[in-house]
Amino acid sequence: MRRRREPRASGRRVAALVVAIGALYAAWTIGRVRAQGHERMLALGEGLSRLTPEAGPRVVEINGARVRVSSVLTDAPLERVIDGAYASCLEAPRDAAALAAPRDAEAPSWLDPVTRWQEDGEGFVGCLGARAGSDRWEVFARSFDLEDVGGFRYAYAREGRGPDGRPRTRVIAVRSEGPFALEAMFPREGDAPGFDLDGVPRPDGARRVLSVREPDVGRALTVHRAPPGRSLIAGSRAGLERAGWRVRDVQGTLHADRGADALVVSFGEDARGTWATAVRDGLPSRAGAPR
Repeated sequence: MRRRREPRASGRRVAALVVAIGALYAAWTIGRVRAQGHERMLALGEGLSRLTPEAGPRVVEINGARVRVSSVLTDAPLERVIDGAYASCLEAPRDAAALAAPRDAEAPSWLDPVTRWQEDGEGFVGCLGARAGSDRWEVFARSFDLEDVGGFRYAYAREGRGPDGRPRTRVIAVRSEGPFALEAMFPREGDAPGFDLDGVPRPDGARRVLSVREPDVGRALTVHRAPPGRSLIAGSRAGLERAGWRVRDVQGTLHADRGADALVVSFGEDARGTWATAVRDGLPSRAGAPR
């Protein structure tokens, strides 16, 4: 009998990734990284640190765009990793193993789109690929595609211990691959590019704002948002039950199964409205159409 897996950890990881990318972009457009941006960037690294040590590069798709993630456990001290990542972020993208053995590089100027943070045994570095003054920023001003300014790059490091009990540093590296057009990926109205989960009804009156998947392992996540004041949990549960799912409400989170198929749907609310996040692990997804 196939064991069901409830994909909460993978959902938190990919959701943290998307939040952090948005936070980093917003911070650069206003010229500085605020405390909330630091918190979100750390949340990205903490979520990705759930990957197994020495995990090779893996591709995550966010609203149709591709991001590559890698992870390594190293003897290099935290400060050395962060210093090296900061100095080399504007150079050619590097995976986690390369960041664990940093080399000398020209330090960025205060005008360059690079940010770093280190405190209490963990730290991160984030950047775009083009230095300040590059004519590529003029192209970006028209396209809002991060590929035009060298793409998005991020490194996270955290002190810990290896399987042998010795002090080690976990290093996570992330980089975008190909087009990363922000306005197209995150439209103000209508559905974002991507897909709806196969066999999972979308909440009534909601639009898709996010779809994420790891094609190599079959994990997938979608987020649908509705206007403020609209509760989505009752309608979502009714829709799932009509579609043949067996649903349990666990403290406001729906855990659903249909044969060997498992799904977790969580809910939230902020000033912009209410949302439902559906996470599926190891199962196919399909392209979604606006509705």
